[in-house]
Amino acid sequence: MGQLPPLDSHVWKCSLCSNILEDPQTLPCLHSFCSKCIDDAERGNICLYCKSKGDKELKAVPDFFLKNMIDYLRITEGNCEHKKCSFCQLSNKSTVAVSICITCLDFLCEECSKFHNMTRMTKDHEVKSLQDIHKGKHEEEIRSQQRVPCSTANTSLIFFCKTCNVLTCEECVFKEHMKHEVVKANEQSKEVREKVKIGLKTLSTSCGKMNAARMKEKNRLDETRKMKENLLQKIRLGKEYFIKEIEEQAVNAESQVEKLYKDPEGKLEKCFVFLDIEYSSLKHIYDRCSLVCEKANDVELLSLKDIISAKLRSDQLTEVPNEYISDLNTPSVSVSLGSALGRLFTVSENVPSVEPLVECSHPLPRQKSSDNDLKNSSSNSILLHEIGTCKIPSDKSEPIIADVCWLTDNSFVVGDTRNSVAKVFDDKNNFLWEIKAENITNVSCIGRFVICNSNRHLLVCQQGSIITNIDFGPFSSGPFPIAQGLEMRHILVANVYTTFMRVYTTEGLLKKTIILNATVNPICLRKSAECPIRFIDKTSKSVMDISNRGNVTAFYSKEDWEPKSMAVDRIKNVYVIDAKSMRLLKISEDGKLIFIKDLPMDEPVGLSINSANKCLVCEKTGKAYFFKS
Repeated sequence: MGQLPPLDSHVWKCSLCSNILEDPQTLPCLHSFCSKCIDDAERGNICLYCKSKGDKELKAVPDFFLKNMIDYLRITEGNCEHKKCSFCQLSNKSTVAVSICITCLDFLCEECSKFHNMTRMTKDHEVKSLQDIHKGKHEEEIRSQQRVPCSTANTSLIFFCKTCNVLTCEECVFKEHMKHEVVKANEQSKEVREKVKIGLKTLSTSCGKMNAARMKEKNRLDETRKMKENLLQKIRLGKEYFIKEIEEQAVNAESQVEKLYKDPEGKLEKCFVFLDIEYSSLKHIYDRCSLVCEKANDVELLSLKDIISAKLRSDQLTEVPNEYISDLNTPSVSVSLGSALGRLFTVSENVPSVEPLVECSHPLPRQKSSDNDLKNSSSNSILLHEIGTCKIPSDKSEPIIADVCWLTDNSFVVGDTRNSVAKVFDDKNNFLWEIKAENITNVSCIGRFVICNSNRHLLVCQQGSIITNIDFGPFSSGPFPIAQGLEMRHILVANVYTTFMRVYTTEGLLKKTIILNATVNPICLRKSAECPIRFIDKTSKSVMDISNRGNVTAFYSKEDWEPKSMAVDRIKNVYVIDAKSMRLLKISEDGKLIFIKDLPMDEPVGLSINSANKCLVCEKTGKAYFFKS
């Protein structure tokens, strides 16, 4: 990075207001803001741009490097005619500057340039032509005159106290650091600069490997799309040639091609998206650290050493993670075009077959039932008896319920979308506490924590307070996310119509990413202590299992039903609301279907079972029903 980015580059602009930085402050993630922007937002060490949290000890620090570089670029860039003589302006004159004193950094007109070295105070100053300055000459001389003032004594910071790990001036050395280990800033900066260079080498290797993997996946994606387009083009040519005879056969052939390429194209695209995000993050860190290492003076480098060193330690990658690399094989497959189209040409191409990032399998369901099977099992039905109903109270408008969940055996939480609130009641319908949350999509619980999906955020709440707020970021694009609490204070999050699942801690840390089969659309997640994670797949209308290793298997499938919500009890039985027949059904661990109860409601939205086998079903309009066998 020998040449500096121009002044209008994003490097010198505030990540929030997009203006040239004023009194820049830099966070541990190396994003910089105007000091006023950070003060107005009152966000501490949470980055307003990428939302990442820094360490408690590493909050925003003044970035003297950015401030001095912006001042330098303002001197060296722009039209010479726009620069005015500093001394003539004292006499209210507007004279075009032709030179600059690189000792005192004053602009001088032609007349003032002649007399600048004739005074006792300025006789040793160096005056240089602005034309030379704009050509990039004398950078080192100008940068050497820039100083970083001490906030206490208003003198230049030229020493570094190793004991206190701070820059200091000569006056403060004798006042506050008398018996400390103090060295000159230029001596300490040599050691720090060498460490940064070593870290940059490792980071450069990581960037290169990540970019290579990213471009490899992009090339595979482009190749896959190109092969797909070639096949479709051949099909279209044949369709046009025999339009009357083979219309139906051509449509069938296109369908085969789309089906063949849907899975590999989707997985390759996901690989590329993941790698592109990781590469952008590493490239940002590398560019900033490299620029500081090459252009920062001693004091500027030392003022940023903590956050740069921390970032180089935490982000260095010597290998591309295995989970981002997909195995790509190219088996030869043939597309059946029908008898008429087949007489014109035979289509046979290599279609990429991509292994999933997390092994997924979809064997035949353990049980596949029909309504007749359900009728035959009615004699063995275990009916639930209604033991109570209640109307969910609302302070404002009539509620629109999104979901319900037992918090304890004697209390439950209700997500009210219309009134933007999640409320907790006891089983006598007495209000306990609430959390304000907009656009609630579902609620779940883990221990004493209430987990609430709200406006693309995951809120972890307890006793009326938000403990953690997780922003899903790019993961929240498309339909709403759904979440389910796991054991050991972990949360599983999925997104309808996407094939990602993520595991977070209740503190908001991302622990694991799971990529499922491209055809899976989870709409309801559930987990109990003794059984695997289960969800309803909207595509196949089946109940699916996820093992601890991420394998997906079909647990139960039934013809002619519409599973909407489900719950799992402590002995692995699955309870499902069939929205088509408006029935509550039970699926035993061995796959046996049992009719439980006809539901006395029009639109059920939530189902939950507590450890005492007490069943809670809620209607969208806010009426809750309690059942027990």
